[in-house]
Amino acid sequence: MWGLLDCTHYYHRSGQTSAVINRATLALEERERTAVFAPPGHGKTTIVRLLTGVEPPHEGQVLRTPGVWPLGYAGAFRPEMTGDSNVRAIARMAGVDPDTLSAHALAFSELGDAFFLPMSSYTNRMKARLGFATSFGIPTNVFIADDKLVGGEPAFREKCEFELEQRLETSGLVFFTSNPRPAEGVCDRFVVLEGGQFVDYPDYEQAREALMRLLEEQEFIPMAMDEEEDLLSQDRDDPFFFDLA
Repeated sequence: MWGLLDCTHYYHRSGQTSAVINRATLALEERERTAVFAPPGHGKTTIVRLLTGVEPPHEGQVLRTPGVWPLGYAGAFRPEMTGDSNVRAIARMAGVDPDTLSAHALAFSELGDAFFLPMSSYTNRMKARLGFATSFGIPTNVFIADDKLVGGEPAFREKCEFELEQRLETSGLVFFTSNPRPAEGVCDRFVVLEGGQFVDYPDYEQAREALMRLLEEQEFIPMAMDEEEDLLSQDRDDPFFFDLA
C-alpha cells in the first residue's frame, strides 16, 4: 500500500490561498490501475509531484513505494543536450544501464539521427516520442501519468498503446486526467478529486458523470480529441507539456 495519508497541500494565487487537497487520503495498490479525474487547474500535476517526491505536502504523509516512474517523462530533459545525452542522464537517475536505455530509446522513438542532436531543435512530437520511449525502457512497478497515456502522431500513439498494454500486465498505473475517455478500458478503479478529497466511484460511468458535473460548475467544456491533436501538431514551447516533474 502506498499513496497520500491525511495530506493537505495548498498554493497561493492572486493573494488568495487555495487547498489542492485537504486532509485527503489516496491509498493505492502497486498493481492496480487507478484513474483520478479532476477539472483543469485543480492540482493534478501538483499531486503527481507529491506522489513522486518532488515536493512534500504541507501536512500529512506520503507513503512511498519503490519503482514508481512518470509515464512520458520529459521533465529532466535539457534542451542544450542531445537526446542521447538526456536519456543517459535519466538512466543514471533511474539506476539503469545508460547504454541499454539509450539503445532502447533510439529504437523505440524512431528519431534516427535526430537522437544525437540538441533537443532545442526538437518539435513537440519529437519530445513526446523520446519521453515515452525513455519511460518504456525503465523497469517500473507503477507508472504515473499526467493527462497523457500516449503521445505523438497516430502511428506512434498506436505503438505506445500496445507497449503500455504489455507493461500493464505486470505494472500498475495511476492516471491523473481531466479527460475521462482514455481511462475507460484501461483503468479498473475510478476516483474523482472533489472539494480537496479523493472520492471513489464504483465504475467508470459514475466517475465520468461526477467529473462532468464539476466541469459544468466551472463552465468548462472538455477538449475533443481532434482539437488535442491540433495542439500537439503545433511546434510551440510549452513548459508543462509532457513535463511530469
